Amino acid sequence: MSAAQPKPQVLLEWRAWPAARQPRKAIATAAIILLGAFLTVLATVSLPLGLVAFVLLTLATREFFLPTRYQLTEEGASAEGFLNSYSIPWRRVKACLLSDEGVKLSPFAGKSRLEPFRGVYLRFGDNREEVVERVKELAKERGI
Repeated sequence: MSAAQPKPQVLLEWRAWPAARQPRKAIATAAIILLGAFLTVLATVSLPLGLVAFVLLTLATREFFLPTRYQLTEEGASAEGFLNSYSIPWRRVKACLLSDEGVKLSPFAGKSRLEPFRGVYLRFGDNREEVVERVKELAKERGI
């Protein structure tokens, strides 16, 4: 029997919900999803295919419509949402890429075509400065 690993200390935890912060964009996106599903029904004359289109478009935009919980720990960073979970240990982070909406923790030191598919994107909530400062501190401690 092995002893349970202690959970890493949570240094910062927050939630981001882009649709709640951008209601006009949420309404427009929902309308486009409905229009896409409706056009699928018209084009295929199949209600089931329209429902499939609706589900796929909704799932594709879930990170916008549903809240995501983010954590920074001594071990790494994670993002958990509906049907998705991403994490990266600090030892794998080679670059921190700042944007208007968040910070991408990337396993690549330089440009890579795989960039959009690797790493963890930490979307800001109402705590932009706090997230940026904490990521800077953790990156500096680890020589990133």
